[in-house]
Amino acid sequence: MSKLMMISLLLGACAGGMKRTPTEYRNDTQQLLASRTSDVETCYAKALATDPKAGGLVTVKFTVEKKTGKVAQAAVDQVRTTAPEPVMTCVIAALSGLTLQPPDRNEGRAAFAYELRPAM
Repeated sequence: MSKLMMISLLLGACAGGMKRTPTEYRNDTQQLLASRTSDVETCYAKALATDPKAGGLVTVKFTVEKKTGKVAQAAVDQVRTTAPEPVMTCVIAALSGLTLQPPDRNEGRAAFAYELRPAM
């Protein structure tokens, strides 16, 4: 079994007329990402099967589209990521199709980190 830790780094919304406060936006987005924890863990277990030492930090940046709430433009922050390619791919795939409900009137921009490491 692996260990997965999600670390909220930053979530900011564009200025003006926010429906959610910045704290609410961060918390709601963190809950949305947490809904895919089992997907990340399953994919990570597959990566561990081929490389028992696979792990590290995967930092992703994305936007939450205004009006639709769709998580878009998800990409790995190569500077802040230490995990191997299969783990990065796993995390990005887990974010696919996520939608924040209800959507917000403003676009959110986020950076979020997943720390994945083999269980001891």
